[in-house]
Amino acid sequence: MNLDQKIYRRFVLLKFEERHYDLAATLGWCQRNPLKISDPERKAIHRLTIRQKNEVLQELITMALAKGEK
Repeated sequence: MNLDQKIYRRFVLLKFEERHYDLAATLGWCQRNPLKISDPERKAIHRLTIRQKNEVLQELITMALAKGEK
């Protein structure tokens, strides 16, 4: 995982936790609130390819499923 992916992961994970591990709510929030993303986070996200973003999201989906099983 490269630095930009780690920045994206940290950002999405924080929002994920704030939304009580609801992935749909997290992704919706990210789509509706682009101005609430800090400039360094926004730049990192824009440098990522779709594949790199999906790798991060895949990891978070796996985490969400594990939390849902408990």
